[in-house]
Amino acid sequence: MQVIPSDIPEKNPLNFSKIRVRVALFLSSKDCVACMQVSKFWFQDFVRPVWHTIDFLRDFKFMTIESKVLKKYGQLIKRVRNIADFDHIMSLQHSNINCVTAVSFRLIGDWHYRELVADLVRRCKGQIMNMEIHCPASPVDTVVEQRLWDRHYFQMNTILGCPLPAKPVTDIEYGLGLRSLDISRSCITREGFSALLQYSPVLQKLKLFQVVVLRYNASVDLFRNSSIISLEAPLSEILMPDPVLPDSPSLLIHMPLLQEWTFTSVERPTAWTNDALRKELSDHCLLLTTFRFDKMTSTTSTDKISEFVLKCTQKLESCMFSAQSLGLAMAFACVSHLNTLTSLTITGTVTSLEISSTMEWVYYLPKICSNLKVLSMQELVMDIEEIEKQPWTCLGSQELSLRFKGLESKEEVERCVKQVCAFRRTGDANLTRLKDRDDVVSRVTLHLLKFPELSRLFVEGKEYFLPLSSAL
Repeated sequence: MQVIPSDIPEKNPLNFSKIRVRVALFLSSKDCVACMQVSKFWFQDFVRPVWHTIDFLRDFKFMTIESKVLKKYGQLIKRVRNIADFDHIMSLQHSNINCVTAVSFRLIGDWHYRELVADLVRRCKGQIMNMEIHCPASPVDTVVEQRLWDRHYFQMNTILGCPLPAKPVTDIEYGLGLRSLDISRSCITREGFSALLQYSPVLQKLKLFQVVVLRYNASVDLFRNSSIISLEAPLSEILMPDPVLPDSPSLLIHMPLLQEWTFTSVERPTAWTNDALRKELSDHCLLLTTFRFDKMTSTTSTDKISEFVLKCTQKLESCMFSAQSLGLAMAFACVSHLNTLTSLTITGTVTSLEISSTMEWVYYLPKICSNLKVLSMQELVMDIEEIEKQPWTCLGSQELSLRFKGLESKEEVERCVKQVCAFRRTGDANLTRLKDRDDVVSRVTLHLLKFPELSRLFVEGKEYFLPLSSAL
């Protein structure tokens, strides 16, 4: 009689629960539903991604789900998107929907709706890490008109989900667990905004658009020690949060730990001169060293961006802007921070009419900014011949993101990267034969080998990790 061992290694990886759970993360909801029908074991492994995200723009059937189903699977819901009306929020009123970590909702004037939103936040208290609050636009989409409509106003209870504690909050257990907050087209009192930051002890990312922080009261002590390190907002709304009270202090007084500011506009009130703005930044945001202008779509702001970088910033370490903003003024502004600038990112591309003048400065900046560690210009096509005429001095760069003329195909890029890796391992002894070649691949390889600390390379949108140079 032949004995068959019972511990034969399983050959099909999908027969392991841990692997099925990992695979489920990469499948669409439709594919997960199909996998759930294989067996009860597969059902348990593929059910979580199906319930993970509820988006009311597409998940119309969710509002018809019975309570007994929510009782069983409600705790699997982690993200809820685009709550926009009473029916949406009513479908979320179940005690087992209490583990949501990300939520986005529209703020409307219906107070019953608002209370139900507060109920959802209360049930998930301490677990919601990302929140988006949006109001519909007014008939005339301006902050002046916005103040006249009740629907744009909200109370702290809508976000906090419960009355404010009597004492300041230092523990997440008693406050909000928010890490990221996005508010648009809304009005909130200055005292309410201060309380929002005070009772969000771990809030690090704040995004504001057309937000009016009104009713500043000098007799009220404002919270000045928020944990925000990343801000996305128009300059004018931060400097003058309430146009009706131009003397109210800027919102920067609340953000001493701010490190990065993404501008959606650099328009500013006329009262804010370059010197006044420079002083405001140095007084309240000593850690602010990263400035991003890449989300600004208007080409009319180019001069204002360069003026801000040149005259209002003191310690610029990282800067990001669009290729359309690059010209003499912007190049000069970057060079003025030559000693501190370590990261430079130029996004987008330019028209055929602008390409000549823009590329002149694209080649110039790496030649002058010798302290760069990160350089990204992945949408601009560079000519290796021009680079050879103006050798770069930022040879300590650790990350490059570039495109080269004549190096477009996958095969050419792969050959270039393989040559860089090979020569890094063997040293410079074999470079002689490479220098004798005149093809683009060899010339780009020689250029990249000049960066001994380069560890991360993006070429034609693909990421490569390079081995350490034998010279190090």
